[in-house]
Amino acid sequence: MSRPPISSSAGSDTPITEIQDDRYGFDILAKGLVRSIMTLSPGISTVIGIEGKWGAGKTSLLNLLLSYMRDKSPPGMHILQISPWLNPAGSALTQHLLIPVAAILDEQESCTLSPMRRRWQRLRRAPASPIAKDLINYAQQASGHLAPVAELAGNFVPGLGIVAKSLKTVSRLELSRHKETAAAMRARIEERIAKSGASFIVVIDDLDRLEPSQAVEVLRLVRSVADFTGFRYVMCYDQGVLAHAVEQELGVENGRQYLQKIIPLAFSLPLPEAFNLRREFLHGALQLYARVNHDEPDAGEIADLRKAANIYGQALSTPREVSLVLNALEFRYAEIRDYVYFPDLCLLHIIRVTNSALYDWIEQYLTVYAVVASGEGNLSDVEQQKMADDLRTKLKRYISKDASSPSELGNWVPGISDFDDNLSLFVKPADWNQEKMLEHKRLGSRMFWRYYFALAAPQNVLPPALLNELLSRFANPADRASLAVEMVGYIKEINLSHVTWYDHIFSQLTRRKIATLSFTQCEGLLWYLFHYSDMAGVRFAEAGRDVRTTLQLEVVCDVMRHILTLSRPRALYLIRKLFMQGRSKEWLVSLMRDLLWGHGIKGTRSFDSEDQFLTLQELSGLQESMAVRMSAEEMKNSICSGQLKLATALEFFQYRFSDSFGGNPQLYSCGLSAL
Repeated sequence: MSRPPISSSAGSDTPITEIQDDRYGFDILAKGLVRSIMTLSPGISTVIGIEGKWGAGKTSLLNLLLSYMRDKSPPGMHILQISPWLNPAGSALTQHLLIPVAAILDEQESCTLSPMRRRWQRLRRAPASPIAKDLINYAQQASGHLAPVAELAGNFVPGLGIVAKSLKTVSRLELSRHKETAAAMRARIEERIAKSGASFIVVIDDLDRLEPSQAVEVLRLVRSVADFTGFRYVMCYDQGVLAHAVEQELGVENGRQYLQKIIPLAFSLPLPEAFNLRREFLHGALQLYARVNHDEPDAGEIADLRKAANIYGQALSTPREVSLVLNALEFRYAEIRDYVYFPDLCLLHIIRVTNSALYDWIEQYLTVYAVVASGEGNLSDVEQQKMADDLRTKLKRYISKDASSPSELGNWVPGISDFDDNLSLFVKPADWNQEKMLEHKRLGSRMFWRYYFALAAPQNVLPPALLNELLSRFANPADRASLAVEMVGYIKEINLSHVTWYDHIFSQLTRRKIATLSFTQCEGLLWYLFHYSDMAGVRFAEAGRDVRTTLQLEVVCDVMRHILTLSRPRALYLIRKLFMQGRSKEWLVSLMRDLLWGHGIKGTRSFDSEDQFLTLQELSGLQESMAVRMSAEEMKNSICSGQLKLATALEFFQYRFSDSFGGNPQLYSCGLSAL
């Protein structure tokens, strides 16, 4: 069954435009800034700088600022917004600013005419007002364009502003005839603007996106060319980036000092409050998980997700970095959700955004680790020491003690040990830890780690059609024997990945995939596992490896859990029958032990409560079936001959028959003496 596509917003980094979307306190900042800007004397010209790192939210703040300024602006105040980096290449910014100003002043002047006069002006398409014409002439001279302004959107018509598709506004002949200096025109414009009572707030965003020459042109505009009375400029930029552009273009030694001369009023965007960025990341990550899985993460996943956010998320410094992490997760997670542990994936992409060198180191390390841990290759002491030194260098990027600790990283990435400040790599984890990594598809699992970096399994990917074909054949009892032989034949490695097709088939049998199976398909899978798992174990042993029992345990439990939901009485009868007749003696004894552990009867390895799929009465019934099976002659002979692992068998016996041993103390003595 194909999975319907999940709608994704990956790639979105749109600044907010509405107050209700504000999650970082920009609304309060915008209100305060508007009050400060509006109280400035209308008779002065000044420049206000809003400084912040790329991605800090300057444009979001500016959008709210514009909204409030338009609401609060008094009559005669006009708000203009310019995005210089959107202007066509080679166009003059002076014209893009002054022509809209000319249109506004022309409209304002036309309003002083009587209605009849205005209608007459429109009919005869009278030329622009004197102040509008002066501004256009001035724009041409200030921008260095003495040639006609080519189709600057048309002539002015009083009361209509700029009319599209009309003649060129000012000809070369006019400029030659007047031969007026820019200074003289500027003085006349100043006088007329002051007389009109108009004032302007010009907002210029993304100044740090410009080429150095363009950025310097903007600075020249606001402080020399268009610093008319009543003009206030609000500019957003990253101070470091803009200062570097000034140094590069003008050859000045200190770009920051130069900016201080140009921008007398500067406001630095405050850093987000300590937990805001991590809070927003957690909020977005949990929303993504629920949307993709139609479910909430369990308590363990939430705890690990919070740990990753609290330790490595401290390095998140801007809202954009939060968006980058969430976008990366959104783009990848739905496709690989069945093969990764969500908190590990989140951790990895927090690191990728905040410390990309460490991310690259982790991928390289895991690539080598997969070969070293399998015994197929090795690294010299010199090579290992170099990797260890590289790791320490990359961890120094973090300020917090936990995030910079190799030991903490070792909780997520396998084989890293830092005992007494002695950093070691490729340390073999304990068996129980390897099983846990495999069971939960962790980043530290040799079978699943590659999914975290690519949308695929290590080396090669099992075609989905092949898995679907196998599952359909499991539903046919007549085909099961030949299919079992074929399944065991899949125990062959995929290139040098040390992962077999057999491993890969079981990795595809996720809980969600199993939930789509019919009763007969589940019956066929259980039949195979109970009859052929020991044979698979022998094949793995011949290849010098242990069968992946942890993965098979997860699959068999998920199959039993699902088949019980389809028909509980019928499924219980089938499972008891398989315990009585299954030919994989060692495997089924281990399975019985694991079911006792998982349901909390013995040991400390119980499943989560929601995963305990058998009632105590049902489990007791299976124990009785197993008791009958263990007392059969074939099982006694298997134990005493060593064919059945005594440790596993006796462990089960002691759990179930510690007193009378099922009425057969001789067998218990036989087992103990054999030990």
